[in-house]
Amino acid sequence: MSDNYFEFSKDEINNKTAQILNYLKNIGEEHNSGIKSILYYYYYIKLGWCGCGDVSAALTTIKKYLYSISDSESRDERLKEEFDVDTIFDNNLLLCLAYALDAAEFTEHGISIGRAWLTQDGEYFLWALQHATEKDLNEL
Repeated sequence: MSDNYFEFSKDEINNKTAQILNYLKNIGEEHNSGIKSILYYYYYIKLGWCGCGDVSAALTTIKKYLYSISDSESRDERLKEEFDVDTIFDNNLLLCLAYALDAAEFTEHGISIGRAWLTQDGEYFLWALQHATEKDLNEL
């Protein structure tokens, strides 16, 4: 027997994650606890961020960023509307957020982080953020 019997390929993990999140998303449409479960998983587990400070403000900023880049044709207009920048390179903190979300595989990019697009997890995260209530964000 192989010493690696507990290891899974990245594709196997991503597939299982997608199945779990599809399940939670479907629950979330009927029960708000599903949305909070998705947000909890992404914020505390996948991003590895702590709960001190203002989690609601952090999640709101993530939502604005993911929304801004979710449509390549509207990206520039949305970035201007949400963050008052022409590109993510105009704001160092926004650039750091882009790198953090890319490292957590909510986005991926080709030759420039400035033209990143959402992964499946990024789409799920944005969906949950768009359906979460202010109470959900404050209780996370």
